[in-house]
Amino acid sequence: MTRRITPRRAEGTVKVPGSRSVTNRALVVSSLAGGISRLRSVAVCDDSRSMVDGLRALGIDIRPDGDDLIVDSTSGLARSGARIWAQASGTTARFLTAVAALCRTNVSIDGEERLRNRPLAPLTRALREMGADVDGDALPIIIDGRRLAGGSVSVDASLSSQFVSALAMIAPALGDGLAVSWHQLASRPFVEATIEVMGAFGVTPTLERQTLTVRAGQRYAPGDLSVPPDVALAVYPALAAAVTGGRVMMPRVGRDRLQPDLMVFDVLGRMGCAVDWTPDGVSIQGPAELKAVDVDMGDAPDGALVVAVAAAFAMGASRISGLGTLAFKESDRFSGIVEGLRALGARVEPTDDAMVVIGGIRHGDAVDAHDDHRMAMVFSVAGLAQEGISVVGDRSVTKTWPDFYRDMTALVGDGWAIEVATPTARVSGAMDVIAIDGPGGSGKTTVSKALASALGVAHLDTGAFYRAITLEALRRGAEGEALAELARVVDVRYEDGNVFLASENVSNEIRGDAVDRHVSAVSAVPSVRREMVRRQQEWVADHGGRAVVEGRDIGTVVFPNARLKVFLIARPEVRARRRARDMPDTGVDSVEKELRRRDELDSSRATSPLAPAEDAVVLDTSDLSVEQVVATIVSML
Repeated sequence: MTRRITPRRAEGTVKVPGSRSVTNRALVVSSLAGGISRLRSVAVCDDSRSMVDGLRALGIDIRPDGDDLIVDSTSGLARSGARIWAQASGTTARFLTAVAALCRTNVSIDGEERLRNRPLAPLTRALREMGADVDGDALPIIIDGRRLAGGSVSVDASLSSQFVSALAMIAPALGDGLAVSWHQLASRPFVEATIEVMGAFGVTPTLERQTLTVRAGQRYAPGDLSVPPDVALAVYPALAAAVTGGRVMMPRVGRDRLQPDLMVFDVLGRMGCAVDWTPDGVSIQGPAELKAVDVDMGDAPDGALVVAVAAAFAMGASRISGLGTLAFKESDRFSGIVEGLRALGARVEPTDDAMVVIGGIRHGDAVDAHDDHRMAMVFSVAGLAQEGISVVGDRSVTKTWPDFYRDMTALVGDGWAIEVATPTARVSGAMDVIAIDGPGGSGKTTVSKALASALGVAHLDTGAFYRAITLEALRRGAEGEALAELARVVDVRYEDGNVFLASENVSNEIRGDAVDRHVSAVSAVPSVRREMVRRQQEWVADHGGRAVVEGRDIGTVVFPNARLKVFLIARPEVRARRRARDMPDTGVDSVEKELRRRDELDSSRATSPLAPAEDAVVLDTSDLSVEQVVATIVSML
């Protein structure tokens, strides 16, 4: 996705979502409280969903109640194996690594590629020192639950304060207390925020210069916590006011010492903005001309992105230091901000942990957000003050502020100031899609995967969506009208050929007999198909609009404007033999009977029946190898 921004003065009021940082800490702490807690006005974003999914996998009952979450930890942590998919959330991966060490069972944790590259080893080493059995020092890891010992432990916290926070939050569950020490601590205020959240649930750690101590005998108690607006997000509307000379009001945003990015408002004040704190919130008025600044952002390094962009619009040279951890975030933010500002003509002189930004954005250009939510937001705001800026990878804002662009239109009017250039997939069905349709056993999956690999594009098995919905329906006993709601709310993801329900990898389970017997009936429900088609179209759009997509209605319904449509067939006995190879306990005759039953159901359903598109090429694979089929399709292209 590429987002083009049209300059416009920011004026108005914007509601800032709840703090992701406080939400995720409160979720962990309340999950260890042994009772029922209420978390009010929580963050609703990819990171908080990832944390909720991970804690559910560990046996915690978490359910929504309006804008609140009810956390029921009465039954305690999981007593059987769990698999956690942390997506791209660093707090989920790190905090739940520590929580998983409390489980007397086997827990695996993994996440997206960029999360696999983020530091984790200091935490796993500390947990091993405390008695945990942890296989791996970077995701994916496997934790084999054992009783952890308290006492004292040292951790390298120079790259992330989250290592200290993770250990602190599990300390009350150890029984004999814990003292966590370090030599150098990144972003100390985030540890102070952890202490505040722990205090809301009855535990009061002490924080000295290089040690955090949780006394023996302290236990969490269920609580009721209101999550404040996220100051780490409020800095972006504040930046909009600063660089456009506008005025922005943010209700309920206060001087919350739980949130280190508060210092960004102080820095913008030094740069000439008028910042007015009231009981109702904060307003910020941008000046006619921003001033240069010399500031250490070590306690709030993510906020340095905002300061750097403001500095690029200021008069003079600004020095921003304390940036040593920026390279180890969701992306290499240090290199990214330098690269982005230079693309816009600004002079930036980086050193090891600091940069000098000499004011002067000279022109617009495309800026790569590197799939990083903060990079996308900060350069999108820059586009409000400079003509011609576009941001590649804007969809990453869903990690922390899913409605960022919609909410920001309240400040820039009618949505005209923020225009989105969407790939064809969003509108007319992905002209670069290759649609592979056909009945079971015709070779769709094997061929489409090999074709995608040969062409170097994404591969999507749309049938996996329907199988995952069917599995969840069987688990919940959902049928009839309940299937429509289930299809709308269930969290299904298809990643690297694996299928996930929330954080659980169900790739093997969706191929079971029970799902085979029921998937056609579930797939035939019109509301289910409509929702799955929407998700499949979005999946392809999110992968650049270029993919090999397999299924039973790709060329007719999902992508009717696909670049090439191929409908694979094979003789019934050939299809049965192929399927039987994957089902060693089932005879060929039984498989053939089941295939005929599925064909009849799929071809006779009222919505999206199995049939070749009028412009599809029908290809009989009965006597062809996979390589021959792929070569034939490539020649068609």
